[in-house]
Amino acid sequence: MNKVWFLAGLLALLPACAPTPLPAAPTAPVPSGTPGLYELQVQVSPQGVGQASLRRVDGAGLRAQGLSTAGDPLRLGAQALTTQTFTTTREGADVRHISTTFAATNVSGTSLQHLTLLPVVLTDTDGDPGNNATAPTVAGTPFRGVRLFDGSDASAQAAAIRPVQGQQVDVRTGESSENPAATPFIRLLNVTDLNAAPPAGLSMTVQNQGWLAAETLAPGATVPVTFAVDLPIDRSNPRGQPFSFSLMFTAAQDSTASEVGRPADPAVVSGAVSSWTAGGAFGLSEQYLDPQVGDWVTRASAPVSAGGQVHLPLQGPGQLEPLLGPDCTVQGEQSAGNVNVATAQLAFQTAQGDTLAPLRELAPDGSAVRRLYADAPLRLKGAATCAGFPEVSYSYDLSLQRGWNLITERTASAGATILRSTRSLPAGTRTRLRLAQQGPVVQVKTPAWGADVTVRAGGAVAVPFELLQKGPLSGPVTVATDVPGITVTPGTLTFPALTAQAIGAQALSTTLTFSAAAGMAAYQDGMRLTFSQGDNLWATPSCFSM
Repeated sequence: MNKVWFLAGLLALLPACAPTPLPAAPTAPVPSGTPGLYELQVQVSPQGVGQASLRRVDGAGLRAQGLSTAGDPLRLGAQALTTQTFTTTREGADVRHISTTFAATNVSGTSLQHLTLLPVVLTDTDGDPGNNATAPTVAGTPFRGVRLFDGSDASAQAAAIRPVQGQQVDVRTGESSENPAATPFIRLLNVTDLNAAPPAGLSMTVQNQGWLAAETLAPGATVPVTFAVDLPIDRSNPRGQPFSFSLMFTAAQDSTASEVGRPADPAVVSGAVSSWTAGGAFGLSEQYLDPQVGDWVTRASAPVSAGGQVHLPLQGPGQLEPLLGPDCTVQGEQSAGNVNVATAQLAFQTAQGDTLAPLRELAPDGSAVRRLYADAPLRLKGAATCAGFPEVSYSYDLSLQRGWNLITERTASAGATILRSTRSLPAGTRTRLRLAQQGPVVQVKTPAWGADVTVRAGGAVAVPFELLQKGPLSGPVTVATDVPGITVTPGTLTFPALTAQAIGAQALSTTLTFSAAAGMAAYQDGMRLTFSQGDNLWATPSCFSM
């Protein structure tokens, strides 16, 4: 299982303005055990001038962890390299962005892999501040010491402060966007196996997000790390917003990059699948829906190693469709009339083609990644409406190249309107591979579009079926219909274990007999098959008519 793991005080954060040379890496052994705890202190004046500092938090609980056994491997400068702030409008709200950069030096004796700095929440366990090794953070947040310019407490505003990736602002428009040169900020990390040992008197919860400081940081090497936060403001009342606060964080590393991901090649799906436990019996397949056969067709596949590593070059689709329908109108920038596109379905399957689960690919902000193939370049930025779907409002920010592209889509509701936003992801975006969590499914492969069945009262009719199991489904499954008076024989089907490779294709070919009760009244309408196992109930998409 691939997880993010804590570092035991292996990080040194130093100001780049320090006049003395950086120290050489010590030869002392790397300390073992639990992580260090650090505090980033930020101040912003009403005029928007910012300053920041860093320090290691010492307390009775931390001294007991043996972090000092390597000769105090964490040394912090008093001031940041740079600190900048600006105000912008985002989603209709005024926001102050604060980013500050420090130099991080590895003073341990070993290389650090995918060094990640994660905010932590510190909670008083017994309500007695007298036995706390350090002060707790505001409830549910990694911030403490949140104050207004006059020194009064502003803890109520702590929940509105958000750690983010460093931003840049377009002075012409006032709009801000992620600064690609800033330290990546990655959300939805798996931190369940982190052994957080808190300072005395407190509990410590590591948040599932953080800044990726470096992919590999050799002993003695230095890298700049940019911390950044956003907080809502009232431009007319600058003294009513937080003037100063502290962010508490710890350090971790991810040896396989299964959590932090790797820079993605749009044409190749490559990396470690997070928390992979299925062994080496599965592969990752690239599939497209073929309307002529009414099923998914595999174009390429690659094995997944027992440890979850995969490398699948995408082949590309055989059929393309227009990105914009003929009834769609775009308001905004559009470099070409239209392009033809296709999206691959990526799924983990057995050697016989049975699906374990789809692939879920995530961008650093946690949004779902799609791989879109285009037959020509296109720049498309603006809003679109389509006469065929008047209830949907589309917005695009796409810069497509010919071939494969990384995009992300978000869907939201605003009253009766569905808002769908599609945007391109920058080159070099880090993506993470995960199993999509889904329940078990029984799919009717044939008859693919349902069947017309005529049964007389008291009579029966037999229909050949081919059923596919999807997801973690095996063992006895109960079959029934949603029409009173119609029974199915056999009433129980047994599906083999999905990981058993000796049984051939994991499709079940069988004949189901539908019987109508002797006194059943005339009925002509749709009928669904239902499959159940224990408390789980599924209905097929088939539409049989009687």
